[in-house]
Amino acid sequence: MINRAMYRGLIYELIGEIEEVKTSAAAGALMSKLLYKTSPLRSVE
Repeated sequence: MINRAMYRGLIYELIGEIEEVKTSAAAGALMSKLLYKTSPLRSVE
């Protein structure tokens, strides 16, 4: 049986994971954008 404190902890953990994924995705998008701008392959495409 899951008590309320455990349930709340799980929810907070899940929210934390989602936020982390969002920020890492944003960082990844920023990095790929920078890499694309500085990439020599861009002129070939």
